[in-house]
Amino acid sequence: EKAHSPFRVAAPLSEIFCLGVAAQRLGRSFDFDPVAKRAIGDDEVNRLLDGPAPRKGREGYYEA
Repeated sequence: EKAHSPFRVAAPLSEIFCLGVAAQRLGRSFDFDPVAKRAIGDDEVNRLLDGPAPRKGREGYYEA
């Protein structure tokens, strides 16, 4: 059966949601490079978007 919310729609929406949460948490806006998937010249935002390191034994699930 065809999905009601395909990944090609859900993925960009999730990305925008996460960026909005980051901006709200920091209380400011920032520039984002959608190709590199990084904030432009803003290490604080990039650390927030990276999140914590994977738990020991789970590193393989985070490889691109």
